[in-house]
Amino acid sequence: MSDAAPLTELCAECGADLPSAANFCPACGARSAATEPEPEGLGATLKEFASGTVDEVQSALSSDLGQTAAAGALIGAAASILLPISLGAGALIGAGLFAYNKLKK
Repeated sequence: MSDAAPLTELCAECGADLPSAANFCPACGARSAATEPEPEGLGATLKEFASGTVDEVQSALSSDLGQTAAAGALIGAAASILLPISLGAGALIGAGLFAYNKLKK
């Protein structure tokens, strides 16, 4: 009988077989996904915030007003290249103007 651990998963980096108790891939040395520590403290908070933010942005951009504001932000950012304002300011001004006009109708 062999003393080798049974193979249960594949390495995410190189696709090699990983023994069940492996912390690192024997082929490429990549850390096993099973041994990745869960973020604690600030890391966990940031991870939760980021995942919630992505969901909110996706739902906002799927709305008609969100798409109008995004188009305005794009036009405002492009206009800021010609105007003496920053790219971010142009995007905010454009998004605000387009959203205001959309709500006014």
